[in-house]
Amino acid sequence: DEGGIAAVDEAYVDLPVTTEQILHPDRYEAGDDGFEVFIPATPVSGWEVAEEGVFGEWGWRLLMLESVPSGDLTQASTGWRGDAFRVLTSGDDVAFVLGYQGETERDAIELTQAMIDHIRGAMDVGDGVGEGGGLLFEGPAGYAFLDREGDALTFIASTSVSAGEAIRSSLGR
Repeated sequence: DEGGIAAVDEAYVDLPVTTEQILHPDRYEAGDDGFEVFIPATPVSGWEVAEEGVFGEWGWRLLMLESVPSGDLTQASTGWRGDAFRVLTSGDDVAFVLGYQGETERDAIELTQAMIDHIRGAMDVGDGVGEGGGLLFEGPAGYAFLDREGDALTFIASTSVSAGEAIRSSLGR
């Protein structure tokens, strides 16, 4: 509205770099490019890294779309500041590790609760028990571990309990 066609042209030159910027244009205009999250090496004997990347705010929404009520989901995903994920495979088994950084500690708390609801509602891994400062889930479908420290969250899921434990151990959780 303010910059006319020149502002539209500029948007094509300086594209949004995160789904957060697309969902919240004010964050694009403010130059909020997100925060780079680093996941340390997660070696698991006999497993290979299949993919690494960024989930983004939209990815979180898609992950929990069918397991978390829409209002809770929007609230939980909106505090995204940055994340990184890694997928490891061994034959038909898959392991997934995800690091998340919230804008605030409250944002990480909200996402943690949404993830607990997601794990309990969409993954066949039980209700979870407290373990080493986080929540550990083990059930017929495998393994999940969720741990929040301040404004950061770590999530591990695997079809193999031993691989999930190995990843958790390599992260010192």
